[in-house]
Amino acid sequence: MVVKKTSAPLLKRLKNRIIALSAFIALGCALPAGIWADTVGESEPSVIRDYRTGVIAGLKTIPQLQRSKIEIELKHLDEDDSRWSYVPTIELAGYYYFSADEATISFHAANYRPWEPYYSLQAREMITDIAMLKHAEAISLAAKKIAESYLKLLVQQRLADQYLQMEQLAEKKKRFVEIKSEISASSPLDMAIAQRTRQQLKARTEAALLRAQAIEDGLVIGLNLPENSTFDLERIVVLEQILGQDWVKGLARLTQPENSFQYQIHQKMELLQEKKILLAYSKYMPDLLLGVRTPDALSLSSQEDIDYFFYIGVGVTLWDGQKRSRDITRQELLLRQLKYDTRAFENDESLKWLEAVQNYTVAVLEVQTSADLLELNKARLKKLGYDLETGNVSPQDYFDSQMRGHQKSIEHILKEHKMFKAGLELRHLSGQLLTDTVNISFSDYRDD
Repeated sequence: MVVKKTSAPLLKRLKNRIIALSAFIALGCALPAGIWADTVGESEPSVIRDYRTGVIAGLKTIPQLQRSKIEIELKHLDEDDSRWSYVPTIELAGYYYFSADEATISFHAANYRPWEPYYSLQAREMITDIAMLKHAEAISLAAKKIAESYLKLLVQQRLADQYLQMEQLAEKKKRFVEIKSEISASSPLDMAIAQRTRQQLKARTEAALLRAQAIEDGLVIGLNLPENSTFDLERIVVLEQILGQDWVKGLARLTQPENSFQYQIHQKMELLQEKKILLAYSKYMPDLLLGVRTPDALSLSSQEDIDYFFYIGVGVTLWDGQKRSRDITRQELLLRQLKYDTRAFENDESLKWLEAVQNYTVAVLEVQTSADLLELNKARLKKLGYDLETGNVSPQDYFDSQMRGHQKSIEHILKEHKMFKAGLELRHLSGQLLTDTVNISFSDYRDD
């Protein structure tokens, strides 16, 4: 039988019980992990002369890469959730009985499953690894995209130079026609054709320069560089950084990677699914019920000299409509799907690599053929120069031959650009482009 007490002793006893119970409750708080320092405000070079400088500047400022970097930090927070799940969630419940002028307080942890955080932490660490691999893949794709823009810029600059030389040659031809017209040795039609040819070549020169400027503007915007940034590229240096040192032989020695970022992601996804299967099986384990409470005010067996009780219990789900069994089957089927996805990915990667090798091989042959034709054309022009001095060839025919020579040079430049793009694809697929450009260390993204 519970004896009714006055409110003052009740408050005193209640205070003492709360203090006693609090001694058994371990409370912890985790400081949030630090976010990487924002590098957008850092000063960047105003004049960029090579490829690597542009990539390093872009990695600090490209929004998509900063977003994927923050995604890794979010996954680390998920890991912390699993780590703290080892500590049961503690709930406080209190009851006051007016009729008995007595109160009951309890701290309890319901449905505590200490084995579940073990598997969930492993799973979330794998999810973090996948986020890091996706971030590395995003960096690799960004490096490739920047390299493509650099190659486009180089080819437009070379085309603009060729068109400018052709424009200057057309100007000489126009003056020659003007001189002939003064002595009635040329027709108005010849003059009109010379004038129109020069105008067309001038327009092509301006168009190439505008395309080059548009590529530069796109790089400045895409890399988040200062508006006054300019590109004064050293062609040989850029090609060596994109295609590698001694790239003519180096590209031929490249091999298909066995452990690309995407392949590692597929492997991690399979391991993650295996952990999900274990988690599905763990649902058959019983739940633990833990707690500590004050004596029940309505219990006739309550002992006045005991201020609190510990208790532990076990909860078992007897029937859930076979949801747990179906969940295990579901997770196992998903694992089989992932394995087939990995096989399909391996086949696609092999085909992609073979296609890239074939494209590069064909492009090299086309460049070699074009280079031979250029050498042959140079020899013909040299001979025509001798014939011009001896009067066997007219100046107009010599001008026309020079124009055709420049046109052959333009075709050669375009074939070289095609070969450079094919070589870039090989370097990207092999992972060598990223390795030679950026030093990626996954330890930089680990949550220590």
